[in-house]
Amino acid sequence: MLQSALPGLADRVREAREYALSRGLLKYDAQGQVVHLPFALTPWQAPARFVRQVRDLASIFNRLYARVSHDPEFLRQTMEPAARTDEFVSRMLACLPEDPPPRPELFLTRNDFMPLQTPEGPSPRQVEINMIAASLGPASQKVNDLQRFLYREEELGGRILPTRPGDEQIRVLVQAWKLFGDPQARILFLLPPGEKGVFDQLTLASALVLEHGVPMLRCTLEELGREGELRGGDLWFRGRRVAMGYFRGGYAPGHYEGEASWNARRLLEASTAISVPSIPAQLANMKMVQGRLTSGDVLRRYLSDSEAEAAAATFVAMAPPSEEITWRGQRGRARDLALAFPEDWVLKPQREGGGNNLYGQDMVRRLEAMRPEEDPAFIVMEYIRPAAFHSVRMVENQPVEGLCLTEFGTFGAFLMEPGGLDRPILDQDLGYLLRTKDHQSREGLVIGGYAALDVLALEEPAGIPESGGRGQAGGG
Repeated sequence: MLQSALPGLADRVREAREYALSRGLLKYDAQGQVVHLPFALTPWQAPARFVRQVRDLASIFNRLYARVSHDPEFLRQTMEPAARTDEFVSRMLACLPEDPPPRPELFLTRNDFMPLQTPEGPSPRQVEINMIAASLGPASQKVNDLQRFLYREEELGGRILPTRPGDEQIRVLVQAWKLFGDPQARILFLLPPGEKGVFDQLTLASALVLEHGVPMLRCTLEELGREGELRGGDLWFRGRRVAMGYFRGGYAPGHYEGEASWNARRLLEASTAISVPSIPAQLANMKMVQGRLTSGDVLRRYLSDSEAEAAAATFVAMAPPSEEITWRGQRGRARDLALAFPEDWVLKPQREGGGNNLYGQDMVRRLEAMRPEEDPAFIVMEYIRPAAFHSVRMVENQPVEGLCLTEFGTFGAFLMEPGGLDRPILDQDLGYLLRTKDHQSREGLVIGGYAALDVLALEEPAGIPESGGRGQAGGG
């Protein structure tokens, strides 16, 4: 079966494994051993129309979330109910600055979609946008190179859509660092304890230092909170001025080891250093905000009618459990619909990073046990069912064949000077990421081993330019 699905499988497996190891497509396994990241040997195929549709959304969502993050009243109003029972949200909200200092702002995002099959072909449905620690740009780039190398002598290789999100993220980080205006100020990579994605992260960090001469340092929030200090509004750490705090952690409660970690967030918000992301941007990332934005009236506060229509076309039904919602012609509380059709819904807390959602009977048990005051801390979201396709993935040095689903993420960047919300220096699509998993799996973590990095091959040659670097740009 494997041989018929992928001719020359043994040779491809050997070449792909050696390529992955040689190019640093790596992670730590549960035993602390270095192994290759899971990746696909066969690309997902889609029409050029799907690619154009997703790319056209990049600037719309960049502007949407930048504008939401500049509406502190909306953020407080939306998140305060969740903060009453969710300590993490409460601590985040307490860090929301009353009078933030004027400074440049950088949003590095990844907007994740499921390709829902429609009569016209696949159409994107938004899962979530990641405003913090939007990872796997370099790894996605390496898998793209890997598959184009594997199929270098075949027609399929010419249809793989190139993408360079790692290079693009480096370019944007350098541009933002230069905008800060001090060549001696460093970028801090803010890591979670026990960082698992260190190889992907070090690709960015080493390029900043070796190719662009950017001083940088890796540390945890706890270290920054203990050793950082404000001097005249500037943030200093270990004797050096800080130009930027770039978060590779900070999205989960476990990343805050003690009070010093929260002090680090407060220091960043009170300083001139560019925080990627700021507290307002991270709050805009929360599920409650995502749910509120599905309201047309709310969405049009931040977008034009045509932009709002394009964004709304990607939304699925979602609401806090006690709120009324319309789904497939039925009207009722989201909780009641989820209990009646448990396989069609997912329960999500205000968390990022995977592994937090509840499905099926786990969701039912949690909803039945939920106290009324907990309700605002959760979102019930329609479960998106993309079409399954055949794939061969490399997992722990072995090929695994079967029916799979994929999730399509687009990396984005929005860079602005103080007061420049409607005049961004950068507003761009930086490339894409695919995560392909077994059709029965409900988790999409690559580092956790649930999904494999993948690439997109166009169903027909369409002359689409290389992914990345699209959108508005200006300034230096």
